[in-house]
Amino acid sequence: MIANIYRAPKRDRFGDAVDDDGNPAELEFIGTATGVIIGSQSWQPRNTRGDVVDTTGLVGVPVAEPVQPRLGDLLVVDGVRHAVKGPAQWTHANTLTGTAPRYTW
Repeated sequence: MIANIYRAPKRDRFGDAVDDDGNPAELEFIGTATGVIIGSQSWQPRNTRGDVVDTTGLVGVPVAEPVQPRLGDLLVVDGVRHAVKGPAQWTHANTLTGTAPRYTW
């Protein structure tokens, strides 16, 4: 799969995208990454009524890709937006298959 990666030029203390003057800003297109894999999503209720849920999933990008996502970036894959949360995980090669490592968020 191919993912388009968007990044905020800067962020304020609340994590919102801003320009150099502190005004709200649009995310900038950084580039594309190929060979992206999307893991299955899971969800869990965030309150006792079950009307609010938290969905999480995994996105893997090959280490060899020149454009890599970072914390806070937006990945758009087949029109679906994915927010990058947390640091990359599992960056070593698969010991069973020997496949190239991927950064996974």
